[in-house]
Amino acid sequence: MSHTSLHILLVEDDRSVADTLAAILRHRSHQVTIVHSGEEALRCQPCDVLVTDVSLTGMSGLDVLEELLLRGETPRTLVISGDESVDNCRRALQLGAVDFLPKPVNIDRLVSLIEQETEQPALDSSTYKRTYCASRATCDRGPRHLAAFALRCGVGPPARARAPTAPAEAPAHVCRSAYPAAHAPGPAD
Repeated sequence: MSHTSLHILLVEDDRSVADTLAAILRHRSHQVTIVHSGEEALRCQPCDVLVTDVSLTGMSGLDVLEELLLRGETPRTLVISGDESVDNCRRALQLGAVDFLPKPVNIDRLVSLIEQETEQPALDSSTYKRTYCASRATCDRGPRHLAAFALRCGVGPPARARAPTAPAEAPAHVCRSAYPAAHAPGPAD
């Protein structure tokens, strides 16, 4: 399968894991930068794809992703972790991560996720415009993108928490506005 060469930032404090993943990705013609801490990651040039462990010495991988988003950088992100807590997974997805992969990492899955959708345009913080096809994946991906956009725009936590539910609520609001008689309280209400 043909794919575009990507610049991948790999943030992993376990050097043997980092070296193994980097070797596989370089063999597939990707440029890989390895760093072992969140602080190092923030000093790197912008990348196409961020692969980060959650648990790092100092700043967590999720904090790295959040800081990059606040800077206006929007790498496609994969989060890996030996700690599969619901809170870490939820936060990763709210920040717009493509997936949250448990360790030991399924290499085929990781490579597939890194190389998919390379032509999808990046979001910027001045506009939100995405085109989605109707699919189950869109139902998952769209709300995550909207939440990440809200974070980049500086929307506060309460409103940002509601952002992912807005797409699901919109059709009901449109229907109530377009057909008020159908939704008016009746004698039984």
